[in-house]
Amino acid sequence: MNPSNQRIESIDVLRGLFALSIMVYHCLFWSYENQFLAPQGVWRIIDWLGIYGVESFFVISALSLSHVYGRTRLHDLASVKDYFWKRVVRLWPLFTLAVLVATGFRLLNGEPPVPTDLALNLTLMFGFVDAAKSAVIGGWSIGVEVVLYAAFPLIVWLTRHWRPTLLFLLVASFAAMMLWQDRITGNIMDPFLGSLYVHPVNHLFFFVAGCLAYEVWQAKPKFSPSWSLAIVTLTSGLIWVHSTNQTDIVTGWKRALFAVLVVTICWSVKPLRLPVRGADGSRPLFAAALLHLGAISYSVYLMHPFLYQGLKLIGATPLQMAVGTVILTPIVASGVYRWLEQPMIGWGKGVSQKYGWSKTSSAVP
Repeated sequence: MNPSNQRIESIDVLRGLFALSIMVYHCLFWSYENQFLAPQGVWRIIDWLGIYGVESFFVISALSLSHVYGRTRLHDLASVKDYFWKRVVRLWPLFTLAVLVATGFRLLNGEPPVPTDLALNLTLMFGFVDAAKSAVIGGWSIGVEVVLYAAFPLIVWLTRHWRPTLLFLLVASFAAMMLWQDRITGNIMDPFLGSLYVHPVNHLFFFVAGCLAYEVWQAKPKFSPSWSLAIVTLTSGLIWVHSTNQTDIVTGWKRALFAVLVVTICWSVKPLRLPVRGADGSRPLFAAALLHLGAISYSVYLMHPFLYQGLKLIGATPLQMAVGTVILTPIVASGVYRWLEQPMIGWGKGVSQKYGWSKTSSAVP
């Protein structure tokens, strides 16, 4: 595998669409917890998009990292320094901002933060202790992501020295995830059970599957991804209609089926290409919007709870909070991406090149 300077646009778009679906899921769930506005089946779709949209991030991260670093990089101390430095620069600035804003909201509500938990969040170390200690709504996935990022160089090293590594890890992580289900009972929203659901063991399979999916891409299989997606989607749909609540779709054999569906969706979008309007590389408006949504997906994911809470503070109705959040979040996220994320990514690349850690200008996933 050769490192590439080119991003996989279809994966970036998918990341953005899932971030959007999670935002919509949260807005509807927070505003209409009694779920009276739509048939039960519609709410099951919303639940699925919200819950497994987060799981898709682990698959997409693994695909992106494998595309950029592959098996030929991370071979010496300098490349490992470059890898970890760029992970920190990509995650830490925005997450720190989110933690500080979340802390401000809690202080307004008379809820002072626990100093140790705040320190774990500000250092991105909470995932190694308990991802449920995230100070940010939905931030548990960032804690798990950090743990998986830390494991990625080891996965690359093992794969380089023993080719069946990914297949072995896939089977082992799937077995671990299914065995872990025995510990998850009741409603996953129960705070006493949250630490069990968000444990990295429950999500490692998605990351490993993403790494292996990239290997399959590189092998250029003769079977069609579209057929695979159609078969798994149809099967999942038939099973999904029998699901009754959130716990039902994240435990037991349905967890296994939906996990396979998420991985298949992420893997199957690789052949998709966004249209190009002219020789200068310009895009039609909708294609440019999708790419932009993918670029700001991290900001969309972390910022939308604050906008919802802000609208609630000024006395907005549930409908106004939901609609306002959906409208305002992409605007705010675009500003955060332009004025915080992009400058930090550029600065991080410059530091890495200055100290000789980075030998290429490969894209930062």
